[in-house]
Amino acid sequence: MLKLTPEVARRNSPVHLAPSRPTPLILALGGTEGPEYHRQTDELAGAWRARGVPIEVLDLAGHDHFSIVAELESPFSPLAQAIQGQMGLA
Repeated sequence: MLKLTPEVARRNSPVHLAPSRPTPLILALGGTEGPEYHRQTDELAGAWRARGVPIEVLDLAGHDHFSIVAELESPFSPLAQAIQGQMGLA
């Protein structure tokens, strides 16, 4: 649909982008996502960990990529707590 060449897709993939510094990253995904979402998340986490980036993967049961944002409605949700932790607020 996007008509990307393999070279353009690779150049723009976060897996292949080098982070400018090892700033912690939270990768949140829903437990109801399909195996490809989980594979891509694992691949990104592994690639960036290899570059020294601290990664936290949150696999949130009962969510998908549309519903997961509702986790931000409560400051006590696992996702909100992880974000607050990165901000030094937990």
